[in-house]
Formats: sequence, structure tokens, C-alpha cells
Amino acid sequence: MLNTNLNTIRLPKVQRKNWSVLPPGEYPFEIIEEHIDYGLEIVKNRNIKVIKHRVQKISSLEPNFLAVGAAGFTGYWVFGFSNKSIYILESVYPNNATYVLGENWENISRMSKSDILRNEFHIARLVHRIGWNEEINRLLK
Repeated sequence: MLNTNLNTIRLPKVQRKNWSVLPPGEYPFEIIEEHIDYGLEIVKNRNIKVIKHRVQKISSLEPNFLAVGAAGFTGYWVFGFSNKSIYILESVYPNNATYVLGENWENISRMSKSDILRNEFHIARLVHRIGWNEEINRLLK
């Protein structure tokens, strides 16, 4: 895979986990409302392009591994930056958020989104909207 400068992007080793990454759970209303508002701004035929862009962006920062849960590549993907103790959980679905976790990512990723948010177990939660690229860059400097 090549980045926009035609430099080779090294693909990380894939790990499989035997749990669902960020299993379904209840959402606080503010989170649901945020997803609905943003979802109305995206045209369906652009979804694949947008999702690929996010995955390419994260991959271009050279994670040292990629992990998937029991849902395989149809749920959240975990991009591991072990040297920085940063683990980025990215959804394959549009209108979600990117979750950034620390060293305890394996235990935290087994929790529902509402548990993570309510207990502030995340480093950051980046809603998929304008400014997402800059936030990813800032977190991985």
C-alpha cells in the first residue's frame, strides 16, 4: 500500500482476539444525538471512501499491530502503537467515533461504549467529522 506521497506503508501484523471489541451497550442521549446529526451530513455512496480514508490515515502512521475481535473485520479494528502506549479503535461503520485507549486497551475494549465513556477509561473519543485527521496527528506526535 502506498501513501499520498507514493511511499510504501508497512502493514502491521494482524492479531485476533476472542472477544467483541466495544460490544453494544446503551448510549447517553448526547452521544446518540451527535451521531444522528453527523449521519445526516454524509451521503451513503461516500461511506466506503470515508471509511477507507480513516483506515489509510491511521495505517500511514505505522502501527505495530492490527487486532480484530470476535466479529473479525466487521466490527472495530484496533491499531496498536505500543511504543507510545496508544491503541486506536476504529469502526468499519460510518457515523461512529474513533476511541483512543491506553495500555489497558485489552480489558477496556471488552466493555461497552457507555461504560468506557461513563468511567472515562479512554484517552480520547474522536467523532468522525471535520478535524478528525488533525486530532489523530496530535495524539500520535
